[in-house]
Amino acid sequence: MFPANKLSIILLCLPIMATADFLIAEDACPKQWTAWGDHCYRLDPCFNATWRDSEAHCQSFLSVDDPDTHGITTGHLVSIHSKEEQEFVYQLFVDSTPNLPRVRWDPRIYVGFMLGETANDLSWSDGTAADYQNWYLGQPDGLPNALGQISDGPGNPQDPGIRGRWCDQNIAEQHIKRLSMCKMRQSGLKLYFRKDT
Repeated sequence: MFPANKLSIILLCLPIMATADFLIAEDACPKQWTAWGDHCYRLDPCFNATWRDSEAHCQSFLSVDDPDTHGITTGHLVSIHSKEEQEFVYQLFVDSTPNLPRVRWDPRIYVGFMLGETANDLSWSDGTAADYQNWYLGQPDGLPNALGQISDGPGNPQDPGIRGRWCDQNIAEQHIKRLSMCKMRQSGLKLYFRKDT
């Protein structure tokens, strides 16, 4: 028999289970996800989409939190909060896309930041604090309502340090499809779902 707190989570999940695929993890994260800290990360090299569709794709993944919280959290485009997390995200990007050509500014992947009317108005799609930044030279370049990207191109001869740096994308180019990286909290129960979309 289940303890009361685990049973309440199962009952809470019943409506979701009717339209979701189970992703039960043997380790800290489901297959095709990589653990770092208390989160799981995923870059699917076959999923090319706009920033908004990428965010919706990431939100289709659900994590059942520890029994004490009785909560379910959704995934989001990756948010980055430290130099160490930035290095991990960049390395996962490179390792997940070994066959992509590294030319000038591409490839780039979408990440979860959005800029408001000014460059100082940075927010993450998961609602976490904008407490770390890793902009490329000259970025952000003043584009209002811009969307977030990380680049792995060699940059330009004046500053080859673009690898892993952030750049913004004009909202007018929101139709452009790119790879993206998702992030979700690890489940204390090792129980995850993927909603049908």
